[in-house]
Amino acid sequence: MDRALCFITTLLLVTSSATADFGPDYELKEMTHVVDEKTIYWPGNPSLEMTQLVAAEVFGPGSWVETKKFCSAEHGGTHLDAPYHFAETGDKVADIPLKNLISKAVIINISEKASQDHDVRLTVEDIADWEKKHGRIPDEALVVMNSGWHKKYPDKMQVFSTLENDTAKFHFPGFHPDAIDWLLQNRPKIHGIGVDTPSTDFGQSKDFQTHRKLAAGGKYGLENVANLDAIPESGATIYTLPYKLTNGTGAPVHIIASWPKGGKQLEDFSSYVDLTHPFGLNTIYWVGNPPFEPKILRADSSFGFWYASSAFCAAEHGGTHIDAPRHFSKTGAYVADIPVDRLVGPAVVIDISKRAAQDRDTAVQVSDLVAWELRHGPIPRGAIVLMNSGWTRKYPNRLEVFGTLESNTSLFHFPGFSANASLWLVSNRPTIAGIGVDTPGLDAAQSDGSPAHRTVLPRNFYGLENVANLNLLPESGATLIVLAYRLANGTGAPAYVIGKIPYGMNSSNHLYSISWMYIVVLIQTLLASQLV
Repeated sequence: MDRALCFITTLLLVTSSATADFGPDYELKEMTHVVDEKTIYWPGNPSLEMTQLVAAEVFGPGSWVETKKFCSAEHGGTHLDAPYHFAETGDKVADIPLKNLISKAVIINISEKASQDHDVRLTVEDIADWEKKHGRIPDEALVVMNSGWHKKYPDKMQVFSTLENDTAKFHFPGFHPDAIDWLLQNRPKIHGIGVDTPSTDFGQSKDFQTHRKLAAGGKYGLENVANLDAIPESGATIYTLPYKLTNGTGAPVHIIASWPKGGKQLEDFSSYVDLTHPFGLNTIYWVGNPPFEPKILRADSSFGFWYASSAFCAAEHGGTHIDAPRHFSKTGAYVADIPVDRLVGPAVVIDISKRAAQDRDTAVQVSDLVAWELRHGPIPRGAIVLMNSGWTRKYPNRLEVFGTLESNTSLFHFPGFSANASLWLVSNRPTIAGIGVDTPGLDAAQSDGSPAHRTVLPRNFYGLENVANLNLLPESGATLIVLAYRLANGTGAPAYVIGKIPYGMNSSNHLYSISWMYIVVLIQTLLASQLV
């Protein structure tokens, strides 16, 4: 029967439309430095430490499994400063609304001045010059300083102008506090600011007025932003998705930009859905993986102003996260090796929630995939195929999620992808980017030997686990954006996953038009296959 259904899906004749912001008519660029042993942290903040947890052929010869634990300060590399960092009543990372993390790019280039004076600051005059050239800074903008410092990263001598940890010797550009005052008063609907240096204040700052004013205004700041020469000064959309820390004063962030090739960005009325569980003490991790461990470094006003900063330790595979191919392949790609164009793609939602409500051990079958294609057309190139089992409503209740409070995996009961469905996807739809689930594992809990993991990941596809709110996505027509903590040697990583739904669509099924010719051929094929 599966062979006949596979044949049927090759006969689909469909029409569809491209999603705005992404696709062949749009540029897509990375704006995030890789996180590794060279990552730059502010003095006094612990740097990245990676600890190997598993690296072995767990299921026999050729069945590689690798996992790690990471520890880091919040404020290092390309990262976000939440308002709480310098304002005691300000938003923490997970409090920042998703709509404020999707912004219109305003890139102000002061690199020529900065090459002559490392202590230069972006001023009100620089903002005025930008507006003369491009028009008024729009609402919902992210105002980013391009000083050229992104090209110096991660050379500490070039970035700080010294190898010492004495901040009095630091020399690098930043925003002038007067520029922050002007923006807050005259362009109050901006989302935040960004810099390609280690601080929104310039290196010689002693009182961090830029940070303090920005935080008091309820805006966030981005530091060590990468690749700014590749981003147009106006017309791009910037996606700023941090490690979604419940109590974060800041967090590592993954930033990308998108804009139309050779054309002006049109007003976009799409809606966005947050598909990410926040990270904190309740985050669910797989058995044997250490839990999330926050560490407060400082949270007081002893400097004469509020300052809060923290660090964290966690396993790669917990909460809403990505499984890189390396997780189950000794030669597979690490998290940071996954190209940005594979992190954005059509969302294919396979809804088995009614079945899962009756049977915790159900799984996505080939028939589910084919049924989806009969309604919507062939699974498109670059798609991420997602199982909606309804498990998002159970998270983070461990008993509800696993079906037990014990750590014995043989007692776990939750849905996933079947071995046959996984093999069918990689064999018949080899241009997909990956698969995802709203449960703790790609495999159904009662499967033997993790066949979905072992089928999908070694073929250079990635997996997503504990994805939230899939019931809010339509079965087809939406775009998935997966921005993970860019660990250079990560077998997996926390991810901020969102869905983009085109204007006029909702979570109801998005049906494609299917030609009469297809219907005739379908009936003939069904009869010939004795399926009706």
